[in-house]
Amino acid sequence: MRAAENLNEFSDISYIKKTMLHQLQCFFNQKNIEDRRLEIEIEDIDIISWLRIQNYNEKVYWQNRDRTLIAAGVGVADFLKAKRLSDCHFANVNSLPANMRFYGGMRFNVNSVVGTPWEKFGEIAFFIPQFEICKKNAKTFFAVNIIVKEEMNHARLYESIVEELNSLDFSLPPTPRFEDFYRERVNVPNFEEWQEQFAEIQRQFSTKEIQKIVLSRRSTLKFPKYVDGFCLLQHLTNTQANTYNFYLQWHKDCAFVGATPERLYYRKDNRIFSEAVAGTRRRGQDAIKDKELGDDLLSSTKDIREHQLVVENIKQVFDKICKNYSCPSSPVLMRLKNLQHLYTSFEGVLNEKTIDGDILQLLHPTAAVCGLPKQKNMDEIEKLESFDRGWFAGPIGWLEKDCAEFAVAIRSCVVQKNTLYLFAGAGIVKSSCVKKEWNEIEDKMKNFDCIFRKVTE
Repeated sequence: MRAAENLNEFSDISYIKKTMLHQLQCFFNQKNIEDRRLEIEIEDIDIISWLRIQNYNEKVYWQNRDRTLIAAGVGVADFLKAKRLSDCHFANVNSLPANMRFYGGMRFNVNSVVGTPWEKFGEIAFFIPQFEICKKNAKTFFAVNIIVKEEMNHARLYESIVEELNSLDFSLPPTPRFEDFYRERVNVPNFEEWQEQFAEIQRQFSTKEIQKIVLSRRSTLKFPKYVDGFCLLQHLTNTQANTYNFYLQWHKDCAFVGATPERLYYRKDNRIFSEAVAGTRRRGQDAIKDKELGDDLLSSTKDIREHQLVVENIKQVFDKICKNYSCPSSPVLMRLKNLQHLYTSFEGVLNEKTIDGDILQLLHPTAAVCGLPKQKNMDEIEKLESFDRGWFAGPIGWLEKDCAEFAVAIRSCVVQKNTLYLFAGAGIVKSSCVKKEWNEIEDKMKNFDCIFRKVTE
């Protein structure tokens, strides 16, 4: 099938709705109605443009690093919310029909007080979209996810789904470029406060209370009009490579958007894959400078020490959840558009009866976003950081039958009306330099360089 710039060209709007309506009729005419995913292959379309124009509070977009899975969903077929991982029934995911997924994630610290701009997100939240467009390799599918609960009236469920199906918009106006200019930027902490935090951490290094800690910053940007989060998402998908790109919205006026390089884990049946990403340099302006910066990172005692702490942390987790596992003895470079990082991959075979809730409980937060020791640092971050991290640096991803993938939600922001909240962090060890760590965070925020343009009066 060739790509369609506008589905009207192929009369696919009529085809999609008529074909899916026929499948729904056949499904609901059965005697035994149970959970089902109905899907049809369609022409390739602009998924972000489709997602942008749908009239729903709940929206999700997910794009994996190698671009073999791109998915967008709207509406809610089923919801999973909890305040603690122990209250999430992840084992029930294995009863889902094939290819049906829960999308969502959780806060960096579910025990911390919820603050701006995270009031709409909750502690842990996942949902199965009612309607979904999914690209797998070279094929594109439109799907309806149906969850049937005991108390449901099947006729009413059918009527509700058909009504929503007919309301879907496939007109696909192109997503405009992000060209807004901000009028104000406020950093929390500012540089003087950052220096104070850094001094306190250095004091704790001297008493050996902390080995490594990750401190983050929030930059609040004010725009003269509403910020279109889908324009920002489109910019990220066009400019970033080797990243998980995501968009998660529980309410029309607030969305979490990001392009993160870091996988928390991928699970296929009983095999698990994870990675350590820590230690950072800029990319060079030419091949010679790029190699020079990469070689400097590979030989940096400070960065190797920081990276090794993350590696050791993941090893401790894999010792608990795996029958066996492997990882290289030394890191390599992960090269992104603006930055390069030290990278070590992990692959293991899980113990029997290990579920995703167990993996998340033990693996999050990694030393790459928290530091070591974990609980001491969680408490220290809560004391030092004067803003709510919310879902920043938390796990974000999806779960389906026998498979799951989560990224670490770094390089991210919240879009809320005319305000954009940027988040980024830096790993600090005893040999760290206060100015260099501040500048490293600035470099990480440049993933969003389209917004780093201030109105000049």
